[in-house]
Amino acid sequence: MKNLTGGLCAVLATSMLSLGCGGPIPDEDISQSREAINVSTWAGLVAMGTTGSYVLTANINAAGKTWTPKTFSGTFNGGNFTISNLTINNGSFFSGLTNATVKNVKFTNLTLTGGSWAPLGGLAGNATNTTIENCAVEANINVNAIYVGGILGGMTGGSIYRSYAKGSITGVISYAGGFVGTAYEGNTKATITDSYAQVTVNPDTSSGNTVIAGGLVGWAEAPDIHDVYAVGNVTGRGGVGGMVGYMHCTPDETYFLLYKTIYRGDVVDKDWSASGGWAGPLGQWSDCTARFVQNFYDRTLDSSTNYVNHSAIERYTTTELRSPTTVTGGVYCNDGAIPGHCGDNTWYTPPWTAGTNAQHHALQNMPGPNAQPR
Repeated sequence: MKNLTGGLCAVLATSMLSLGCGGPIPDEDISQSREAINVSTWAGLVAMGTTGSYVLTANINAAGKTWTPKTFSGTFNGGNFTISNLTINNGSFFSGLTNATVKNVKFTNLTLTGGSWAPLGGLAGNATNTTIENCAVEANINVNAIYVGGILGGMTGGSIYRSYAKGSITGVISYAGGFVGTAYEGNTKATITDSYAQVTVNPDTSSGNTVIAGGLVGWAEAPDIHDVYAVGNVTGRGGVGGMVGYMHCTPDETYFLLYKTIYRGDVVDKDWSASGGWAGPLGQWSDCTARFVQNFYDRTLDSSTNYVNHSAIERYTTTELRSPTTVTGGVYCNDGAIPGHCGDNTWYTPPWTAGTNAQHHALQNMPGPNAQPR
């Protein structure tokens, strides 16, 4: 296929494959079929538009390359390939995703630096009513921004399924999450399931201002979060949790779902340092209707006695969390207010692998090799 350059030719490129304008691009860079554009090189990645369908067909080493973030509203299928060694300054891979689908892609040795008033995340700054599936982001993020997450700075509606984030988050940040900085309702609830974060969340708290931080999500408004876990220390000020820093909803109008979660790490809320710190999977929460059950954390790693004192929060030792007998617990759920979301207390296999003496509970068949923390 020949390269199409220039105004009219660029517009017609997606539908008129035989038209030629300008010099050729080798076939291995971008090849187009009726269904999708195949991307196998850095040049092909840069040439992607803001919509359409793209399939990654090879690993791409982005060391030394300069990436310009772009908005996107199409389908990006990573083909289970990896984009490695990319450094992005003042942005994310996608600046924004709207009604998009991103799946089957892995980022390794990703670095985000600089700052932005817009949300920042390894995969995208913000995602609205977007589906993310089977994606992995291994990143070191050191930025100054309001909303920051390992995968998304913010999400409104949409879903993330069978994905993970690994790495660290530091910098001057108001809302930080190992997976997602902030999550709000959109066309549907913001949904995160069958996923995990193994991220150290340590935003700067030296100013004394409120810093909301969570091992999975910083701030969440009426989300649907279940069958997830988070590993790593979390530090913030005024709303800090191993799973969610601040869970919000409107009584009698919206409800949140947070169940079947495991957190292993140490929560530090600088506002609680004088009285033994803060602990557990949840920092602060609105007393709303909820599906709120089976949220475990490791009290060996986080020994503070200050935590959300609720039957949905259960404390176990490291040894106990390596036993499949721990997956029990009471239910806090209003069947009338939350139809179809109560009574599911089964830890499925798959995706869950029950703990043993040598291994914690973990999610099976996550994207990429060595995906499960032990």
